[in-house]
Amino acid sequence: MQNLTTNESYTLKNTNDFPRPLRTFHQGIIVALCTSVLAGCQSIDQPPKLLDDGIRAAWVVVGYGNNTARVITAAKNCPEIMVDGNVLPMSLRAAATASPPRREIASPFVFPATFPVTSCEFRLPAQTKTAVIAGRTLPIPKRDPERILIIGDTGCRMSATAWQACNDPNEWPFAKVAALGATMKPELVLHLGDFHYRESPCPASEPRCQNSPWGYGWDAWDADFFTPADSLLKSAPWVMVRGNHEECERAGQGWFRFLDPDRYSQNRACSDPSQDRPSNYSAPYAVPIGARSQFIIFDSSTAGHAEINRNRPSDIFKFETYQEQFRKVADLANKEGVNSFFVSHHPVLGVAAGSKGELFKGNKPLLTTMKSLNGLAYFPKGITATFHGHSHVFEAMSYRSEHPATIIAGHGGTSLDRAIPDPLPPGTSPAEGVTVESITHSNLFGLLMMERHNNEWVLNAFDRDGKPLTTCQLRDLKVLCDKKGLIR
Repeated sequence: MQNLTTNESYTLKNTNDFPRPLRTFHQGIIVALCTSVLAGCQSIDQPPKLLDDGIRAAWVVVGYGNNTARVITAAKNCPEIMVDGNVLPMSLRAAATASPPRREIASPFVFPATFPVTSCEFRLPAQTKTAVIAGRTLPIPKRDPERILIIGDTGCRMSATAWQACNDPNEWPFAKVAALGATMKPELVLHLGDFHYRESPCPASEPRCQNSPWGYGWDAWDADFFTPADSLLKSAPWVMVRGNHEECERAGQGWFRFLDPDRYSQNRACSDPSQDRPSNYSAPYAVPIGARSQFIIFDSSTAGHAEINRNRPSDIFKFETYQEQFRKVADLANKEGVNSFFVSHHPVLGVAAGSKGELFKGNKPLLTTMKSLNGLAYFPKGITATFHGHSHVFEAMSYRSEHPATIIAGHGGTSLDRAIPDPLPPGTSPAEGVTVESITHSNLFGLLMMERHNNEWVLNAFDRDGKPLTTCQLRDLKVLCDKKGLIR
């Protein structure tokens, strides 16, 4: 569906010449006219002070009980924001800088991390109705969203050993997936992590990714996420989940400058390796999605997959920190009559196939910590389903045992993983005490739309062309899917 715009020319007086009270009043009249008379008139010239050719991205991020307008601009100073007709200054989040390049373990490359852009923010009051930045009307979060788009693992893979065809929209279809998602008119977007993948330079012998930026600076972030996601950033507010590609030894600097929902701090910015420990573990938080449901967001960026070694100081810190954070998860989930959906990048009870067909089952570091608190239940009471990325597939799994359903949506654009066998080999279990009952899956690129119907949540899975693959209901601890149209 095309946007409702007008090609007629309207010329507005330069309101910047007015004193600020009169300027605000004048701009408020403009907003009122656009709202009540000229619905859909976003193409009409905005007040010039609110236009800024240096704007590179503008969106709304949801988290820690706040809805925050964010801007990335090539200008040194932050633009103004017009909230419900009032023109207000935005706050500096992170100034343009050439950050010290970070190391990447097991890599021969030095990774550039230059940020010639300024990031700014403004915390929107709870009752905000309209917000405009640089001529863009931002999507305002709804108290009870009924259409939630879910995607994950969207960047274009450029590593020391593998290169995706970043210039080919069929081989790296994130822009297409994002544009499709925007046409579905979501009221919230949940991204399950791994926004950034362009870590290594494209070799001259590899035609699939020539002329692509790489490293951890703005140019790679822009190419991997902000440019292809632009239409979807304009369509709905976002809940951002941190993936392992956004840990400090990788793209953590960009994560904190741009996406992290909490306030920016030099002590938690991944710029100083001595601050990596506090930077790599963010406190869990809840995002209400109506009166009876909530997402609980958990930062698993440094979970890894190896067993926790209690004789290693770094593992002791990980174990104790995760224990503290899972206690917080239990507190957040302790709400009578509320379905809590646990969200982390790494699947806790998933099953994935390796490149040679081997199976990877569950996440050992998370399971070890969760077992220490909740035994073989792993999850605290109140968690009825879990959402994850990391595995580059779509997967919906239910269990005969009393464990919450697993939904994986890591098929948003990054090179796909091999499909798991169907049926699973007899006796396959992601963890001790967990028995798989059913699994529905696909290793096609695509996305999920989560919709509320009569106080129940329904998941519709689509491929990158918008073809329906399956419909699933979230009920009690189960995810119940039909396989009509599903292609594996």
